[in-house]
Amino acid sequence: MNLNEAIQLGAQLLGSGRFSDAKKLCEEVVSKMPNSADAHHFLGIARHQLGESSAGIQSIQKAIKIDKTQVGFHLNLAHVLREVGRTAEAKTYYSNVLKLTPENMQAMLGLGQCALAERAPKEALFFFEKAASGGETFQGVVLSQMVIAHIMLGQESIAIEKLKEAIVKSPKDPLLISTLGSLYQSEENYIEAKVCYEKSHSLKPSAMAAGNLGAVHKIMGDMASAEVFLHEAIKRDEAHGAAYYELSMVADAESFETYAEKLLELCEGKQVRQDDKARMHFALYVYYKKQKQTEKAMDHLVKANDLYGALVQFDLKAERAFFKMAAEVISPEHLNALMAQGNPSDAPIFIVGMPRSGTTLTEQILSSHSQVQGMGELKFISQALGGAPYEPSHYKKLGDASFAEKASTYLEKVKNKGWHNTPHFTDKMPSNFLYMSGIRAMFPKAKIIHVTRSPMAVCFSNYEQLFVEGQHWSYDQRNLGQYYTLYKGLMTHFSSYENLNMFTLSYEDLVSDTEATVKKLLEHCELPWEEGVMEFYTQKRNVGTASAVQVRSPIYKTSVDGWKAHEDKLAVLKNTLEQGGAL
Repeated sequence: MNLNEAIQLGAQLLGSGRFSDAKKLCEEVVSKMPNSADAHHFLGIARHQLGESSAGIQSIQKAIKIDKTQVGFHLNLAHVLREVGRTAEAKTYYSNVLKLTPENMQAMLGLGQCALAERAPKEALFFFEKAASGGETFQGVVLSQMVIAHIMLGQESIAIEKLKEAIVKSPKDPLLISTLGSLYQSEENYIEAKVCYEKSHSLKPSAMAAGNLGAVHKIMGDMASAEVFLHEAIKRDEAHGAAYYELSMVADAESFETYAEKLLELCEGKQVRQDDKARMHFALYVYYKKQKQTEKAMDHLVKANDLYGALVQFDLKAERAFFKMAAEVISPEHLNALMAQGNPSDAPIFIVGMPRSGTTLTEQILSSHSQVQGMGELKFISQALGGAPYEPSHYKKLGDASFAEKASTYLEKVKNKGWHNTPHFTDKMPSNFLYMSGIRAMFPKAKIIHVTRSPMAVCFSNYEQLFVEGQHWSYDQRNLGQYYTLYKGLMTHFSSYENLNMFTLSYEDLVSDTEATVKKLLEHCELPWEEGVMEFYTQKRNVGTASAVQVRSPIYKTSVDGWKAHEDKLAVLKNTLEQGGAL
């Protein structure tokens, strides 16, 4: 076999998913033909697929240096850069593609995806609309990305209508139907999500379809059905990292044990994508934790976070600026004036705090009361405030009366979401702590519950969790400690606002003295005592957060100091918290 034939074989190996073999072959070709652009290009793709993205990027850059005219080189380098979070560089190479082929739809799609990653949904829609005009080839993918952009803009109804229109034209397209299901799931409309996933699965059974059904059944509390579909997902794709992770949470250790050895083998292999490998390590952490094999569990947790953390970006400088703006946007004096013009409704009960601090448990308790409906994590506060606190001057542009208007819009959205006019409802979006002054300006009479948890415990609880989206600071101990320090500083600042009237609820108190703490909580919310609130775990409501399994069990105390079993592996986190004055 000559070298040109070897290059062609390398391409075939890539196409069949044999990335390790492709890498080995291309390395041999490169050693003999160092000026072969194709060999460097294919080597770069193989390295990226094997989780060696930095080396892969360098290989494709060598290919471009040898031959700048190949559209595929620029396009694939842009894809790799985007996938590893280097969107600014990715945009440069997508632009290079458009210089070579001005109507390239893949480049348009890629630029839109970069804009989404940079939280610029309007820019993203501009590129997606251009990509959509290029014919049917990318319609399904482009539409799914457009849906995300519309959601970011608070235009969920537009996204749903676009998908429904597309499904009318292509009623048997499983991707479109599954995308609609994902949209319903993001809107916490789990019944409609389940219907879509079931239809998609019936049209084209696949690992993705089975995995989606498993996840939504878990959210809806049907753990037995969740387990069945997750087993199916793994049977269809043994490298389905998300399915292993979901299954590790719903299955007992004995049931999951059959997969443990296979996962260890997959984690050591070269053919598994880095994001799947990270999820597998998270799954093994959960399994060994249930087995009480502390050291093994922590080893997998560290590997999981290292792998997943390399795939996401966290900008500490931007985050610090964000928190500074949140603190400065409304002074206590200005808040008094705004509150005089606010909406008089006392229906909302806002539950805020760090993720994994006990906000879901608090909502589950309150929503067990006959006068309260749990509405989950609503995105409407940030939408109502039009992007604040990103820009402090935004509040000045609103005018005092606008807060009451935006409060009315917020209440209307909650009603459309399914609030059945109970006297009160909960909004437990944890990150609403960033909008404290804006919330109080909108609703002077609303209740605000700030759930706290000891720093090491809440940080470790974040570290051991793989989030569906966001929380990119949680996969690195130093970033995690610095984010918590920012959070604590902001909440200390807001605690000086007497007119915010926050109720601080300690998770540790809730666990150690549940009934007394719940009584104080109800008293602050001006709710009469009901015995049912102590049996919150019997509630059948859907829970779409990371606590979906825990809140369906009575309160247990083992999580309070669970981090201490791993203290020797958490030195970076502890030191960071101490240096920031948060511990």
